Amino acid sequence: MSIRSSIARTAFETLRSNPAHTLMSISGLVIGVAALVGVLSLADGMEDFAREQVNTTTDLQTIQVSVLSSKMVDGVSVRRASVPTFSTESAATLQSMLEAQATAVLYTRRNALIELQADSIKTAAPVVAVSEGVINMMPGELMHGRLVEQSEFQTSTPVGVVSSALASKIAGEDLAAALERFILVDSVAIRIVGIVEPKGLFSVGLMVPLGIPGIMPIDQAPSLVVKANEVENVPAIKTKIEAWADSEFEDGSDVLSIQTNNMRVEQVQKGVLLFKIIMGLITGISVLVGGVGIMNVLMMSVKERTKEIGVRKAVGAKRSHIVFQFMVESVSISAVGCTVGLLTGLGAVYAITPIIRKVTDIPFQAGFSLTTLIVIALTAAAVGIIFGTYPAYSAARLNPVDAIRYE
Repeated sequence: MSIRSSIARTAFETLRSNPAHTLMSISGLVIGVAALVGVLSLADGMEDFAREQVNTTTDLQTIQVSVLSSKMVDGVSVRRASVPTFSTESAATLQSMLEAQATAVLYTRRNALIELQADSIKTAAPVVAVSEGVINMMPGELMHGRLVEQSEFQTSTPVGVVSSALASKIAGEDLAAALERFILVDSVAIRIVGIVEPKGLFSVGLMVPLGIPGIMPIDQAPSLVVKANEVENVPAIKTKIEAWADSEFEDGSDVLSIQTNNMRVEQVQKGVLLFKIIMGLITGISVLVGGVGIMNVLMMSVKERTKEIGVRKAVGAKRSHIVFQFMVESVSISAVGCTVGLLTGLGAVYAITPIIRKVTDIPFQAGFSLTTLIVIALTAAAVGIIFGTYPAYSAARLNPVDAIRYE
């Protein structure tokens, strides 16, 4: 058995032989880490809820891209000789550049007269024709039926999803009765497959796959909308769109108008960052208190074991051996305290979450991520090493003769 293994075993035996001191050290850290876990989990849940609200109730993650039909020459606006248009191929190229950061969708929109086939019901409503990526950015809630499937987008099948307002005009109070019925859009028959309560860009009466003949005017070019998966990615995605335009069009990004809500995006980014910093400072205080508790208990242990340390040094123990023993004790206490604190914090959070949902009537869920687990593991190591260093070196610096004579 190596010297370090023997020293480590001695450290563990010391911890077992002084259960009161060990429990005092662990209890302080348990409280600190439990508070850390609780705040991190609640913070993750609050961030997820805030992101969901931003995603479903605002257009902060949406980037509108349109073609400019004119350009400025010597301060005068003149019409371009040729105006480029978006195609499914160019949109696919953009999507490959964006990868998983965002979804790019082609769409056209107009107001149309809608008739219920085999009935006298007529109404006017907005109609939007979209490419298949809309499935990944469709805001709102699917109330009945289903969304348009990928194969139906690819084949431009004449099916559509209607808003709840249009469904009520077609079927009255029983919205589900509108499913599988046919409506006419300028004599083009569309089968209703789903009913949604949409918001944002696609707050429309009817949504159909792009490319159905007769739905949109032939000379109406599609527009492009890009939706970022996270609001923080909007500036980077805008840069990628500009790079795509430089490679796709003769006049590059100058031919495009790329509209984002920059000011509000920056406000959200700063708000999320500020929230994380404040929560980190609050929980850091709790962990600091636990670390100070470990240091105090280890210093008490040094005082109580001064004679033992002197004897060990007199029979040949080196300073490094004494330091190693106390560091093993400190890290062991930290590891146990952090583990118990982790479990305690998680139990408390998941017990409190239903109460929060009940009191606030908000669908709030606490979050626990791999990042939180890594933070706890690093905290255990850092607290054990940092707060165990001073007691360890204090013990190692003891003079053997003075230590043996210590009373």
